[in-house]
Amino acid sequence: MFSILAAQAFVVALAIGGLLFGASRYPAIGTNPIVIAAIAACLFLAMLFVAHLLAKRWTRPHLELHRLSRAAAEGDDELTFEEIGPPETVATMRNLQFAASRFNRLENARRTWLVSISDELKQPAENFGEHFIALCAVQPPLPAPLLDAIEEDARRLINIADDLDAVALADLGRFAVTPAEIDARALVHNAVLNHQPRARALGVELLSDELPDHEILVEWDAPRIEQVTDALIENALRYTPPGGRILIGLRGARDAWRLIVDDSAPGIDIGLAQSLFDPFYRTADPASDAGSASALGLATARAIIEAHHGRVETSGSPLGGLRVTVVLPAKPPMA
Repeated sequence: MFSILAAQAFVVALAIGGLLFGASRYPAIGTNPIVIAAIAACLFLAMLFVAHLLAKRWTRPHLELHRLSRAAAEGDDELTFEEIGPPETVATMRNLQFAASRFNRLENARRTWLVSISDELKQPAENFGEHFIALCAVQPPLPAPLLDAIEEDARRLINIADDLDAVALADLGRFAVTPAEIDARALVHNAVLNHQPRARALGVELLSDELPDHEILVEWDAPRIEQVTDALIENALRYTPPGGRILIGLRGARDAWRLIVDDSAPGIDIGLAQSLFDPFYRTADPASDAGSASALGLATARAIIEAHHGRVETSGSPLGGLRVTVVLPAKPPMA
């Protein structure tokens, strides 16, 4: 920076010196305003040109560094660059290249680990369910509370295996859905009815809100969207205290529908709400995670939503807690 300023000062001094020398050598020049203006304009243009060259030379390494940082942020692990600029800038470029390469290795290892764990967990989960069925036929029968506990553990293990498999496939971009024409209103209504017994047991009022009076024909994967509604309702039940309320609504928006889940205060901090949809996210309060079917449930829900070309939004709820809005197109977009 200082070298550029020094060079510009030198050019200015040279131009002023040349003008004074010309005026002293040729007195007629100093008395002719047109000549003086022309010389001054030429000198000014020359200074602008020199300044442009100097600025371009100085900013080139910074532009290259900016390009590298943007490529690294976008996940490009094969960063190539021209080593130009001061030693500090070149060293920063090399550090970015190393960090991007290391992050890519860690990301590949994470994906490989996730897929491997998912594959390894599938078979034991299936075997657990089959063994439980055989266990129920044992004579004399086992105590009912013990069978209920084993059944709950088997269900949790199968759900975890399914959710982990879905997250692994979504991470690889291979998560698929099978859209078919369904009634979205009936789907939401049934989800509320299915969860009302559990909500009543927790002392929470679970109701449908602003559901249209007519059927809503959409092209969604019904079993998968049921997973989404189940995960959202379970999450709302987890953070809604006894005496609270949960409202499930469905509103139209152009060629899409908004599935809205509102819960009562205190809810969860809005700044942390989106983190709920990250795999393996846990809140700071262990008690709030108790009873959840799977820590991967909301991550699976997001994978399903994105596979339908939808999105998830979080905001404050009019009930004082959290509002989760799932925006889903009525029909899959054309390729």
